Order: sequence, then C-alpha cells, then structure tokens
Amino acid sequence: MLKALWWTSTVLYMAIIYYFSSMSSLKSPVSFPHADKVAHAIEYGILSILLYFALRSTSRFSPRLVFFIAFSITLLFGFSDEVHQFFVAGRNCSGGDLVADGLGGYLFLVVIRYFHEKSEKPT
Repeated sequence: MLKALWWTSTVLYMAIIYYFSSMSSLKSPVSFPHADKVAHAIEYGILSILLYFALRSTSRFSPRLVFFIAFSITLLFGFSDEVHQFFVAGRNCSGGDLVADGLGGYLFLVVIRYFHEKSEKPT
C-alpha cells in the first residue's frame, strides 16, 4: 500500500509540474531577485524526495544508488521540462532553470538521506 502511495504521489507531482509548465503565462506570487530559480529548486527538490522514497520502497538498491537514480531522474525530468517549455508560447528554455532544478534536487536529497539514514540506525 505504501509503495503504491509513493509512486502515485510521484507520478501525480510530475503531472502537476508538466501542467504548470504548459501554461503560457505563469506569474510568481512573490517577487525578488532570482525568485524563479528558488521556485525551481524547491519544486525539483520535492520531486527528488518523492522519487527517493518511491525507489526505497520498491527496490533493494543501496541508499547510495537510490540517491543517484533519484537525482538522475530528477535532472532528466527537469531537462525534458525545459525542452517542453521551448515549445510553449510565452515560455522559454533556460539552462539556469535546469541548474536550479538539479541543485534543488541534489540539496534536498542530501538532507533527506542524512535524516532518513540517521533515523534508521539503531541507537
């Protein structure tokens, strides 16, 4: 049951990202320098965590390999999202957004893996 929930949440979240990426004009509710990069980092950080737990719940891979796979899928999805936005009127394809996607995914994974492994170790 929990495995299905992790994967359903992950796929649904990816669909939501795709949906919002398909909008020709999307205004940010906050405005400060590089707010869009922060939003990308958080958005893809959440995706990487969902992928991490979905993979952990259904595979026997080591935590290190799960980390790598979750990060790789996050980065590939970010790349595909940027390519997708190239074809959406009013949107653009940005290498800076892809860097923010990858950085957010990586940082969130580092934090979640640290706390998840710490909670699994016997005291």
